[in-house]
Amino acid sequence: MYGLGPSELLLIVILGPLWLWALVDCVRKEPMARNERVTWVLVIVLLGPLGALLYFANRWLKRARVSGR
Repeated sequence: MYGLGPSELLLIVILGPLWLWALVDCVRKEPMARNERVTWVLVIVLLGPLGALLYFANRWLKRARVSGR
């Protein structure tokens, strides 16, 4: 039988919301200068969870440091 095992389901449950959160955060908060928003949306959509992790590591953490969170 072909189906998802427990490890695959766990990855979907964890990485699915992370991917969606990255996409929404990017659309709402990324500056429009030099088409950065479009670039990051494409990275997140095309690379999936890896794109979301790259976005958070590169943009979201830098914004958090600058704002003092």
